Amino acid sequence: MGMRPVVLAIGLAIALLTLLAWACQVSRLPNLRSKLAPEHSANLLDTVVYANRIDQLQTQFRLHEQAATWQQAIDWSQSSQVVAVAIADRAPALSADLLETLYTVLGLLEQVGQAIQVTQEVETPTYQRLAKEKLDTSLQRLEVTYQDLQVLRDQLALSSLSPESESQKLPVNLQVLIQANAAALKLPNGQ
Repeated sequence: MGMRPVVLAIGLAIALLTLLAWACQVSRLPNLRSKLAPEHSANLLDTVVYANRIDQLQTQFRLHEQAATWQQAIDWSQSSQVVAVAIADRAPALSADLLETLYTVLGLLEQVGQAIQVTQEVETPTYQRLAKEKLDTSLQRLEVTYQDLQVLRDQLALSSLSPESESQKLPVNLQVLIQANAAALKLPNGQ
């Protein structure tokens, strides 16, 4: 039994060395740590994640000429996210559809940024008109999405008052909204 403290000390030393080696390996992987950070999450219902995505787009585009238009698009996007979070809080079953909606909203916001850049770059009237049409279509989809999400939120609130309300139509309405946004993202001129 005199060997017991030696065995314990050796076992403890091995455990500490293993832990130290693991810590060194993890510290060499800053890329992994940054990817595990919340701002790299796919959950756009998280306000921090969504704000980081918006910041990335603002950094990507750095728009000065049509700053008011860009800011309006950002405002609709952020407002849509706030309403989507409120809907998800009330009806968690809709979270997947709301996430998909928010991805299309970010896609539309990116299209707005691209369209603003293109309108600043092109000089021929025909291409200026086409870029302006794309910009207007994307802005309109952002506004309609925000308004439709508000309607869905209000319908959910109202459905809590009466069980025989039209709450079964909510997922269908949300799918229609997603499809309309997806169509605007895919078509060359959004129409």
